[in-house]
Amino acid sequence: MFVLDVSYSMNETDKDRIAEEVIHMFMDMSSGPKTRLGFVAYNDKITSSVPLMDISSSGARNNLRSRVDGLKRSGYTDLGLGLRRGSSLLEQSQTDKRKPFMILLSDGETDLRGSTSRTPADSSKDVEKVIEMAQQAGYPIYTVGLNRDGTVNPAELERIAKETGGSSFITGSADDLPEIFNRIFADQIQSVLVSVAAVTATGAMQEVTVDIPNSSMADANIIMLSDHAVSEAQLYYQSSNVSFIRSDKYALMKIIRPVKGQFKLKFKGRSGDLVKINLLGNYNVSAVANMATEQPVKGKSITFEASLYDQAVDPKPIKDLDVYKGLEAELIVTPSDGKTERIPLTNTGSGFTGKYTFPKSDLYTWGLRIDGPDFYREITPVEVDITNQAPVATGESMVLSKDDSNTDIDLNNYFRDANNDPLTYVLADGGSERKLGDAVIEGNLLRWSSLHTGSSTIKVTATDSEGASITTDISLQIHSLREKVLLYTGLGLLLAGAIFALYWFVLKPKPIFRGRLEGYFLATANGEDIPVTNWPLTSLERRKVSLSELFDRMDIGVKVPEAGRIWLEAGKKETLLVRHDTNCTVVRGRTSVKRRHTEAMEYNEKLYITFEDGVTEIEIRYKAIKPSTNIYVGQKRDPQ
Repeated sequence: MFVLDVSYSMNETDKDRIAEEVIHMFMDMSSGPKTRLGFVAYNDKITSSVPLMDISSSGARNNLRSRVDGLKRSGYTDLGLGLRRGSSLLEQSQTDKRKPFMILLSDGETDLRGSTSRTPADSSKDVEKVIEMAQQAGYPIYTVGLNRDGTVNPAELERIAKETGGSSFITGSADDLPEIFNRIFADQIQSVLVSVAAVTATGAMQEVTVDIPNSSMADANIIMLSDHAVSEAQLYYQSSNVSFIRSDKYALMKIIRPVKGQFKLKFKGRSGDLVKINLLGNYNVSAVANMATEQPVKGKSITFEASLYDQAVDPKPIKDLDVYKGLEAELIVTPSDGKTERIPLTNTGSGFTGKYTFPKSDLYTWGLRIDGPDFYREITPVEVDITNQAPVATGESMVLSKDDSNTDIDLNNYFRDANNDPLTYVLADGGSERKLGDAVIEGNLLRWSSLHTGSSTIKVTATDSEGASITTDISLQIHSLREKVLLYTGLGLLLAGAIFALYWFVLKPKPIFRGRLEGYFLATANGEDIPVTNWPLTSLERRKVSLSELFDRMDIGVKVPEAGRIWLEAGKKETLLVRHDTNCTVVRGRTSVKRRHTEAMEYNEKLYITFEDGVTEIEIRYKAIKPSTNIYVGQKRDPQ
């Protein structure tokens, strides 16, 4: 949306009506179906206005040109009135999928001189209201001041632009307007205006080389600016997608979907004119970035990745890797205090990657900017809440020797911090009497002296850099040389025992399974009724089987993973040994089978198991096999 000052003073400030020319240039560069354009012309009143309209057709563009060219310049200046009407027209045409912006062109500040009932205060209130509306709607206002006679208020124009996310330009000559408006247009399509050449025209045909760096531009605009538009231009480029547009102050050559290469541009300008030739490429690509983890942790390195996506049809990674040549990317991280960090990312040739460590718990925003010679892209900042985790104890015990008069223990081996924070330590009991020795903490070292043999605990508090802490009892064992001798003796006995065990458990004949099992499911998690199940143990060739394997043999659909850690083993004298490593409730008869303990079952005894879900329960009965069955292997007990 253009907001144009058409007060009487503009007749002197912009004699050649370059302001209207730049609107024409905007239309010529933005003739695609996604662009809409409108304008408001104001002095101390609204003299003309056109709401945002589709300019993809030549008829629409010609109609808008006629409206702009017909503007009359008279009266005084009411800046707030013009901005208010422009903002209102933007609001009426706003949709979520479009990115509106406003361009204000003025040669002076508000000057009413009693021409209306409005006052400068009224105009100022309108300016403030428009700034507020732009901030809420999220669109920028670019301000361009023509300061030929010094009546422009640069500070006010700069404030309007800065508070809405736009840019401000002040110039003393209307001849600068085409280049200024080119830069505004480039900023909106996130492209960079590339200077191709600046040549003094001779009046004859002259030649420059235009470099198209890749084949991913949606369109390329070759803009030739001079006091008098070039009279002729030719681009040696074999395509029907090239159009040439000529106006009083500029000439524009537009190429749709150009291909990579260097091309000769020939032109003829008026002798003595300085012809500035610029290239403005429009890329239909977007930046996509992500963290390699969904749950970032403070103090741990996190990988960030980014790439460019083609937005032509369905978003997908671009195939033309030439686009990545010369690109640089930065990860932009801002904590709640607003002190932004910029971290360069590595260009891999097909994307960008880099690492960052969030140093403290805070609410951060992170974003990304990709910069190249002829375009840039940014992603919308993403919020991430980084929290601090308290340190944890490793659970390891301290084992010391009484024979060492002084012993230093590194407490970092007994605590861990997920955020890699440095830890500070204190004795939680304040240094009260300890039976096994004297202890003090210096830094991360626990210094022991005057040790006595025995076992005890010591209470230590570990605190991280943000004040999170844990207090834990560390088990303490202190031995002497005599105990070491006893230990080695014990190891010798263990070795002898191992040899005996080798004979007993490996070489000596082992018991085999006898009898059978009857299984009664008393309850299941899903309420399913399961019939009584029989397992003939004599059919098993092994000496040990898990309850899970028995369930699988009978195709029982009950899902209790811990059944794989409940084992049945053939015992002596036709007993059945029961052992488990679970949190289940296991009872033989009336005797509880503790975790990692073994109980022997005799014939006709019952085993009750309540599984970890607290619902599923089974009763298992150990029975002898009657001699009449064909799988009977005998009940004669092995001699001992």
